[in-house]
Amino acid sequence: MDDVKSEFAKHLAGIGFELSATREVILEKLRKRMGEERFKKFQSRQSHSAASQEEFYSLFQDIVEGNLMRSLDTGATLDASLSLYQRCAPRIESGMRIMELGCWTGGLASFIATRHPNCSVAGVDLSHDVVKACREFYSRPNLGFQRWNYRWAKPDEVEPADVLLCAMGVVHHMPNNGSLPDPRSIRRCPEYKKQLEHAIGYFGMWRSAAKDGAVFYAALRLGLFARFLAWIDAAQEAGWTPRLDRMWHVDMTGEKHPLPGLMFEAQKCDPLPEEAIIDRWAWFSRRDHLYACVEGAPALAAFRAFTDKKVIGTREYRHKELLTRDEVGVAAGTGYAFTQDAVSGFRLLLVSRARAEELAAGISAKGSNAPISNDGWFQLPPKIVPAVNGVFACGATPSTARTEVFSSRSLIACLAD
Repeated sequence: MDDVKSEFAKHLAGIGFELSATREVILEKLRKRMGEERFKKFQSRQSHSAASQEEFYSLFQDIVEGNLMRSLDTGATLDASLSLYQRCAPRIESGMRIMELGCWTGGLASFIATRHPNCSVAGVDLSHDVVKACREFYSRPNLGFQRWNYRWAKPDEVEPADVLLCAMGVVHHMPNNGSLPDPRSIRRCPEYKKQLEHAIGYFGMWRSAAKDGAVFYAALRLGLFARFLAWIDAAQEAGWTPRLDRMWHVDMTGEKHPLPGLMFEAQKCDPLPEEAIIDRWAWFSRRDHLYACVEGAPALAAFRAFTDKKVIGTREYRHKELLTRDEVGVAAGTGYAFTQDAVSGFRLLLVSRARAEELAAGISAKGSNAPISNDGWFQLPPKIVPAVNGVFACGATPSTARTEVFSSRSLIACLAD
């Protein structure tokens, strides 16, 4: 992986990107190229979070200038694009057509064309000036560029592809409407409905550019669950299958939080329930499969509050001479593992559905007679930190930034109907 990253960074530097220069140096080079008036407009648009792509495109003049602009965002230029390539590379075969959506100055598209000379690669962008400049700059026979604004139907010259890639080409500046969603159904909130309408147009256009069975890898700015849910639903409505089991973290330089890396297949599927999508979002946010741990009486109270439990695995055994029982299941879309011993000791783990299924398979096979929360089937974090009033914090230390804290009351409120 490091070799590919070094190769990609070297390729970008070879076509004019300034990946090692400081921000101040890049801005000074832009100022000299653009002149004071255009440079002031560029800085104004950079500082305004609602600036649209079209506003930035209006300042573009040539490839060198465009590459300098992109060099100011190493996370998008290098990290996000590289993450997409690393995911799709094992699937690329000779003769395939690969398309980069929102290609800008063609850094990723040209890299793929160089590494895969027996594939045809297309860079697609909405700006006439960008496409014209790319066509004049690049000369590889297996690399081409087409103009396409996703608000329009796919032009005939944009041929359907086997693999599609999109590194933050959309939803960069989608403002929230400020309303709070109903936690019992995110699909009823205004933010979700607005995002769904917006996203269906994109996924519908992208589906027209994909061969049946094609794969689509995307790193999108979907930092809110209502937005994430809407885009997953929109993909399904447009004829894509979201492969949430292949979701990954796209970590980027200069970004506090990772972006969700998403894979879609160009084929229809049955609609995913909201609970299943919440489960993957929770895994993404936590970066692991354990969401919370509650012990003692609060664990029993929360466990009894589950009103729609589906038990998928149980076992009874003796641990340190105590009769002990484990139950694994799914409740309200979230996996759980509940342990009880003969002296009224209780522990409840909230886990991902995928981990619950693994645990259920594990306890049905022969294994060690130890509670599910501390034997070979499941590893707890380094420390479970007790607090007052039956509250437990699950994390490496009490001060860990990603610590999750639950009381029995709040846990019941989250999981009960």
